[in-house]
Amino acid sequence: KVDRKGNIYIVEGYKHSVRKLNSKGEPIWKIGGAGPGKDYKDIPNGSGEGPGEFDYPEGITVDETGNVYVVDSGNDRIQKFDANGKFILAFHKDKEKSFSPEKIIIGKDNYLYISEYSEINQFKSNGEFVASLIKTQDHIVDFAQDSKGNFYILSSEFRKSKKLGKYDSKGEFITELDIPRKEDKPLIIHLASLMKDGIYSATFPVTILTSLLPEVHKARLFTRYPLKEPWQLKWFLGALLIGIVIVGYLLIDTRRRYNKISPRVFWITFTFLLAVIGLPSYLIFRPKGVIIPCPKCTRKKLIYLLPCPYCG
Repeated sequence: KVDRKGNIYIVEGYKHSVRKLNSKGEPIWKIGGAGPGKDYKDIPNGSGEGPGEFDYPEGITVDETGNVYVVDSGNDRIQKFDANGKFILAFHKDKEKSFSPEKIIIGKDNYLYISEYSEINQFKSNGEFVASLIKTQDHIVDFAQDSKGNFYILSSEFRKSKKLGKYDSKGEFITELDIPRKEDKPLIIHLASLMKDGIYSATFPVTILTSLLPEVHKARLFTRYPLKEPWQLKWFLGALLIGIVIVGYLLIDTRRRYNKISPRVFWITFTFLLAVIGLPSYLIFRPKGVIIPCPKCTRKKLIYLLPCPYCG
């Protein structure tokens, strides 16, 4: 998750911790951590139930003031922290009822929306339960909300139905959206995010899936293979030139000495040339990630840094 200032929030489930990094990837604070190793889960105090402790945290979101909400899945609760990582409160749906939170977002109305298996619950920022908004027949894998407050739900049955469920802001079912794909292409949904009412999904580094609603902004989604620095191109071209010169010399010298080029020598030199060209090519032109221009401020940012860190 990324806030408006470009700070990055990372949930480390198996390390039972949450980290905050600045836009350069430098650490700001860390909450939680693994236990002493006495428990098979290796969680703090054997349970991770204390303030600022976690038992396999899963989801995270940040509000406009910098408050952080973490889904503490193993403890069936949500923990709230301020922008400095200081514990504020922890809350459940109902102490007398089961609560298994998984994903969390902040809606356009500033309410918290939390999914638990087959339903989405609405909470206030102080942890007060408001309502059970949406109930489905299947496990909710991921969900998001557009600018009009409509919800889009990715369920566990997506692989069979190839449809996303659409609900209004009150939780009423609207329709199912077909996700087109080519039959010979694998369909893997890793995440779903909404930006300018477009539905995006991607796996990294190069498999990209996208579906844009026909009536909305046609944002572009593509992979990019950039040269990171100008010196890299010079280094690559230099290495290529050296490789060609060496291979050319070996072939010419072999031809001059033996009046022919044996297949063995040819393949050795050919393999050498591939190594000289291939390694720099991989280091320089390997996929950098999935990049999408923000429809609002037009700056390009990696899809896993949504929402746009420049304009939110």
